[in-house]
Amino acid sequence: MNLAALLWAGLLAYSAATKVRGMPHSMLRAMRDLALPAPLMRPAVAYAHLAAQIIVALGLTLAPQPFQGVCATGGVLLALAYLAVIWRARGRSCQCFGTTARPITSWTLVRSILVVALACWAAAWGSVAQWPTIPLFLSILAIELASAARTGRA
Repeated sequence: MNLAALLWAGLLAYSAATKVRGMPHSMLRAMRDLALPAPLMRPAVAYAHLAAQIIVALGLTLAPQPFQGVCATGGVLLALAYLAVIWRARGRSCQCFGTTARPITSWTLVRSILVVALACWAAAWGSVAQWPTIPLFLSILAIELASAARTGRA
């Protein structure tokens, strides 16, 4: 496991923890706010998303190789899906890292791009230097905290 994998797993676990209360209604409300297509507005999809977050987070931190690699690849796909959803939902609201919906802004899109980079870094394992992980993660955190402060909903 590398630092990027640990941080990505932490983000996924935090996101899942904020959504688990009130499932599936809390997740379905968030999906509706993001204007996801009607066929996806099902409790089974909400539970599958929550399960994917938990499985990837646990797999990145606890699974032996080669399963960690599989989970890291799943994490990249999940991050890319989040980016696509955020891109599509610009101007709407998102409950991405919390229970309170906040407007999707250009900063939300930047944060999602940085999350994709973090997920890719986690999947790269030992083949890349780890030092950029820290400023990358701090940038994600700073954007999220600034967004929360701007809307008054930390």
